[in-house]
Amino acid sequence: MCATTCEGGHIASIMIMANWVYGIKIYNADQMLRHLNGEDYEVWESKKAAPLHFTPENIRQEFARLDKEASFVKGDSLI
Repeated sequence: MCATTCEGGHIASIMIMANWVYGIKIYNADQMLRHLNGEDYEVWESKKAAPLHFTPENIRQEFARLDKEASFVKGDSLI
């Protein structure tokens, strides 16, 4: 889970984790709920080191890639 007091901090913290944690899976909140309920969901997963090359000027565009590049996963309940 990730939360900050401002949108910029939220985006930057997720982007930094995506670049530093190999194999990390990043879910939107609604997709995490679907996953926990055993429904089909979408998730972005890091497949290489530092996959997101962002600058202050392009951070929103790169952040949007997380949704665009999310993979479909067939549901399997975790709870």
